[in-house]
Amino acid sequence: MGNTVAGGGRDLRILIVDSYGDTTNFVLDRMERNGFRISYECIDSAHELRERLRRKSWDMVVCDSYMPAGEIIRIVRERDERLPILFVPGAMAGGYMDAVIGFSQDAMAAPLWPGHDA
Repeated sequence: MGNTVAGGGRDLRILIVDSYGDTTNFVLDRMERNGFRISYECIDSAHELRERLRRKSWDMVVCDSYMPAGEIIRIVRERDERLPILFVPGAMAGGYMDAVIGFSQDAMAAPLWPGHDA
């Protein structure tokens, strides 16, 4: 099932792999604050990741740090070598990073772009 969060700026299709549910709210809040209009699906397994990548085009995959990074990267790269992957540390999604960062609303873990090793 797809969902949409209105921002007003650029449209993004994001596939969120979230084992505990806290990453989804964190990412959607940050993207909306920065003016993006998000269409997203949230899943919680590598098997579902394969299926969603096969069925639909995405602008980005966002994954919580509790998922097996190597497997996630391998699955995404098998389907699309250029699709950005953003890993959000669990502490960041849980609010810890907000306290550490303070006023900075744009700090997120760096996406894994093509050519970068995991």
